[in-house]
Amino acid sequence: TAKQIYSAHAAVLARKWPAVLASASEAQRKCWSAIHTGVWSGVNDAWRAAYMASCFYVALARTNGAAPEETSPVDTLRAALRNLDLGIMIGSLEYRAELLRLASSLEERLEAVVELNPGCSTSTSDDDGLPAAKNLDMSTGGDAKVRQRNGGDVWRLTRPSLPFFYNECMQPAQPAVLLGVIDGWPASQRWSA
Repeated sequence: TAKQIYSAHAAVLARKWPAVLASASEAQRKCWSAIHTGVWSGVNDAWRAAYMASCFYVALARTNGAAPEETSPVDTLRAALRNLDLGIMIGSLEYRAELLRLASSLEERLEAVVELNPGCSTSTSDDDGLPAAKNLDMSTGGDAKVRQRNGGDVWRLTRPSLPFFYNECMQPAQPAVLLGVIDGWPASQRWSA
């Protein structure tokens, strides 16, 4: 796996984006298997760091021309953001700032693409068929908020992006009810024997 990550890094330096995507995707698959085999706490942190690095390189490659040609710019950016989200959630803490920085940059690009070409993609879902992460339910209506014991309100958010959740909920210690965040996780499905 280290070999694929080093290959992806060398390809980034040479700006060979299809090679970056191929190497990083292979590393990502191997890391995913290692992370999801056995007990969660028994996984070596090196696998999590490698997974995070491979997610970073996959997102970088997709947004620099290695995505399939038939993919719209909006879908390309959403797929890259999904990779970064997975890297942030499942990866180690080592390179979290770099992934958050790239995710923030890609979210700005996505907003600009949608603003410039409002009809370029009418899709409201990611490539996994789930609702897009931008659909936030932050209404102030009666039962849209849950009441805390101390009297404060709790936001109900539907699949918020990680940067949004970190900046708006984690940093200010604002509690939130997260909806739809594990719908696509394999563990939420019945496992076959």
